[in-house]
Amino acid sequence: MSVNVQWRDTENTILVLTFQGRWYWKELDAAIKTLMELAQPTTKPFDLLVDITQSSLYEPNAIEYVRANYINVALPNLRIMMCIGADYYTQVLWKVFTDLPIARHLALHFFDTLDEALEFSRSYTPPA
Repeated sequence: MSVNVQWRDTENTILVLTFQGRWYWKELDAAIKTLMELAQPTTKPFDLLVDITQSSLYEPNAIEYVRANYINVALPNLRIMMCIGADYYTQVLWKVFTDLPIARHLALHFFDTLDEALEFSRSYTPPA
């Protein structure tokens, strides 16, 4: 599959959603289902890292598809969501979308490298 999900560590603190090459909505749908199954039994906070560094093409109508299919997805113990590998256009588009009240919970912190994202995760303190 071109979209995969797995825990990065044995402590289950970072769940990684990886996109590789050309992917399709049905692959993302299956990965989100797996993500929900992996996250469901988790009782402690965890982070989600979306890695699109190896993704070559996006599916059309991404914002509309996410709004229609994932706007109500909730992960109770999710602490932060991070993304590596997004170009400037993708970052701006996603930030505009997640500025909408219905999508604020889908906001991503964007990074160029895995190391930057992991450092952010280690040092992150939730707002009071």
